Amino acid sequence: MSARPGPGATALRWTGGVLGAVALVAGGLRTADHLARNDTTTTHSYAAAGSVELVTDGDVTVTTGGTAVEVVARARTGLTAATYAVDEVDEGEGRLEIHHECTGVLDDTCTASLEVRVPEGARVTVRSAAGDVSVADVVGDVTVSTNTGAVTVTEVGGSVTAATGAGDVEVSRVGGSAEVTTSVGAVTVRDVHGDAVVDGGAGDLDVGGVLGDVRATTSNGRVVVRSSGGPVALDIASAKGRSTVDAPTDPGASRSVYIRSGNGDVSYVE
Repeated sequence: MSARPGPGATALRWTGGVLGAVALVAGGLRTADHLARNDTTTTHSYAAAGSVELVTDGDVTVTTGGTAVEVVARARTGLTAATYAVDEVDEGEGRLEIHHECTGVLDDTCTASLEVRVPEGARVTVRSAAGDVSVADVVGDVTVSTNTGAVTVTEVGGSVTAATGAGDVEVSRVGGSAEVTTSVGAVTVRDVHGDAVVDGGAGDLDVGGVLGDVRATTSNGRVVVRSSGGPVALDIASAKGRSTVDAPTDPGASRSVYIRSGNGDVSYVE
């Protein structure tokens, strides 16, 4: 006489059956999504705005030129749709807010990107869920954040704030100050007229040509700060790594440089 299966075995078989059914449904949805795949491109034009905010799920490229805000919205969709909307146009303050986002159960298979040209002098804010962001030749302030993706910001007349959860960051030729944050990724900062604050979770930092104060810290990685001329009040240390100083320092200097790494070599050099 065979033994009847215990409740544990029955539960395992039931769980396995449910997981198998879920996997079949998910596979079917992805197949249907692939068959329904469609690429679209739309263009839009708006009156000049002093402040432009872009919210998207994909890549973003911003340049300047002309007297209007010109937008090219590209999307790759299947069962999940991409929605394009202008949520707020405040003509009193000259503010324009544009959303291009994926909505549906298969968000990971949809992409929604933007190419935007703004008038000179506009302030630009970009928030991307997952995508590379590039901003160039903007006279006003720039604020950029992406959960996953590389960030490149160059030739900005105002100040720059750039953050990514995972991805490399390059910031260069900034008329104001620069603040850069990444959890995972390398950071390069060059030619900043104001102060520079660079905070890396895990990645190398390379900072040079900053005319103001510098604060460069990372939990895990190498940090190199390059002198922009003249002595600075230097505070440099690494918990697990070598410290190298090969540039003028003076505790009483008006400019300060602060360098830290939890695990990596740190350097202040010419």
